[in-house]
Amino acid sequence: MSMELAQASLRFEKLTPAHQERCARFENQEDELVKFLREDAWHQQCLKISTTYLVFRDGEETGIPLGYVALLNDSIRIEENSTLGERMRGKGVRYHYLPALKVGRFAVDSRFQRQGIGGGMLDFAVQTAQDISNDVGCRFLVVDSKRPAEAFYARNGFKPLIHAKSETIKMYLDLAEK
Repeated sequence: MSMELAQASLRFEKLTPAHQERCARFENQEDELVKFLREDAWHQQCLKISTTYLVFRDGEETGIPLGYVALLNDSIRIEENSTLGERMRGKGVRYHYLPALKVGRFAVDSRFQRQGIGGGMLDFAVQTAQDISNDVGCRFLVVDSKRPAEAFYARNGFKPLIHAKSETIKMYLDLAEK
């Protein structure tokens, strides 16, 4: 199956209690991502901290989630990146922080990885951020990427905000350039 076909056949559903049984069958090599979906995602959604969207194959009504993405509000401090800060000041932006939508958690079931699902999920997050920016201020999509996923985000237009020696790297996508 081509990547484009895989992405076109995805359906996104906002997490509800009715998904609990299907989420219990979600598998990923990172236990913290499985635990989040099974134990924390719904609670965080009820507290209005983040909203989780499950990914299914279009036409499959009872299948397990192929993956999920949790989104939340955020901001970025533009001075963390001198190039970005200079570019924003050059456009007349005098704020120190700019609004963003953050990809908080992002996981594909280990049985469905490398099939274009992650790309489709990222397209969904970008489109969600662009939709939000049409109604309220939202300039960036940001992620605290784990080092092994850094190349995935870079291939999809994300740039490092800061270069820190940690297990994650904060990356951003400028929605005005998309």
